[in-house]
Amino acid sequence: MSTRRSFQLPSQIPEIPGCEGWRDMYPRHLVFAKDNPKQIEYENSRLWVLDSLHNPAPLSPLECYANDMWRLTMAQ
Repeated sequence: MSTRRSFQLPSQIPEIPGCEGWRDMYPRHLVFAKDNPKQIEYENSRLWVLDSLHNPAPLSPLECYANDMWRLTMAQ
């Protein structure tokens, strides 16, 4: 009588109605894949952790780019 319970895999999370196209606002390396089978297999085989201490709320698209700008700045 053991029922296996676990979190949903990233590829199994359904899209929210009315939010179509939200993936286009974020860099490709920050969202889970939906169309690449090899990437989906890789992501589903990993353990994902919610960092609610440093990021208690979802990041907006502009906040995501700020973390990547230090690489561009250091390269200049």
